[in-house]
Amino acid sequence: MARAVCSGPVIVVGNTNPTQLSDPDVGPSITFQGDGILDPRLVGTVDGAPGRPIYGFFDNKMLMLTDSTPSASAAGNLDSQAGGLVIPAGGNTTPRAINAASQSIAVSTNIPLGVFPPGPATTVVTVPGTLDFGFTTGSITGGQNTMTIPAGAYKYFKKGQAIFVAGAGSSGSVPLLTTVAATPAFGATTVTLTNNAGTTATSQPVGTADPSLFILGNPSVTPSLSNVGAWPWIAAGCTALWDPTQATARCLRIISSSASDTNAFTITVRGWDVYGIPMTETIALNGTTAVYGKKAWKYVNTIQFNHAGGGTTTGTITLGTGDVFGIPLKSDFFEYMSIYWNGALQTANTGWLVADSTIPATATTGDTRGTIQLGVNGGGTGYTTSPNGSIRLAVFMSMPAYNALNANNLNYTTMFGVTQFAG
Repeated sequence: MARAVCSGPVIVVGNTNPTQLSDPDVGPSITFQGDGILDPRLVGTVDGAPGRPIYGFFDNKMLMLTDSTPSASAAGNLDSQAGGLVIPAGGNTTPRAINAASQSIAVSTNIPLGVFPPGPATTVVTVPGTLDFGFTTGSITGGQNTMTIPAGAYKYFKKGQAIFVAGAGSSGSVPLLTTVAATPAFGATTVTLTNNAGTTATSQPVGTADPSLFILGNPSVTPSLSNVGAWPWIAAGCTALWDPTQATARCLRIISSSASDTNAFTITVRGWDVYGIPMTETIALNGTTAVYGKKAWKYVNTIQFNHAGGGTTTGTITLGTGDVFGIPLKSDFFEYMSIYWNGALQTANTGWLVADSTIPATATTGDTRGTIQLGVNGGGTGYTTSPNGSIRLAVFMSMPAYNALNANNLNYTTMFGVTQFAG
């Protein structure tokens, strides 16, 4: 498309008042690779010869990446394997689905995931363990369609919004897929849903579901857990914007109850990152000392036990969560970050770790976008206060010019890091 030049100001208008809305596509504007500010010294280039650049400065706005209250970490909330597991001479066991502890705030079971890229044709898989799912919590009684929500959470809901309520489906381990029947009033502490809960769920995570099938209204397709996945975006007219409240991804930890289970034993975890991109990590044991992974996980699928020469485990091995959290975009420099934790801006880079740019990524390399260690459970030095489910984490980043301007649909590593290892 040829460049278009006009004298400002340019004013973009819209109206999302539901009683006056005439255009369902009304929403925020999205610009390619960000914005720039014209260099006034070279304003003559605006009407210059074709092919001559218009000079300016990259306007790297502060992007809101994460806004959440992470749950407390736990040593065995994802999997537990009793001692005496025989690992054959071939070196590994057959991968099996993780046996996550009962439905909790920290780990939601059987949440459907639409793997990357998003869209109506996306493959949907059911995940045994999803970490820190959703944007708020809710309580609902089986057979009822009125859900109680925390004070202030009314702002997250609007009429027609597709959501999952963890643990409120046909059983306590399955989510309820439904839509919001009416936008809650200011200050409301209840939300009316279009479907009744299948079972009672108390203070369970609530997250957004992919609205594609609901919006399309295709009578031949009934939205269900088999074709609608979790969707960490905010629908705004014809646009979908990243939802910072659903951006919590975190690293894992393993530990054995026996000192005999040394680093000759490893575990390999497979699942997906916060965008639904497949990911694999291998972590070596260190007996009764907790060992922390390096990659930030959102969806954990299978676990595999390994020993190069074959062996038998002695103690109970547990897989759980730590205090290290992922950054949704590639973080190359701490100076571009603004991290708020426990009510304060973190001015030291103590807990921050740069994105690992190793090419190709492997099962043991670091997170491809970078991480933040908040508490003591991370293997490094964090920001001293561990998450407990009520402390807010807010992560902002100013996108470096090269990271934004060099990203495109064929190579977006400058914004999202190198391709995850998914072996």
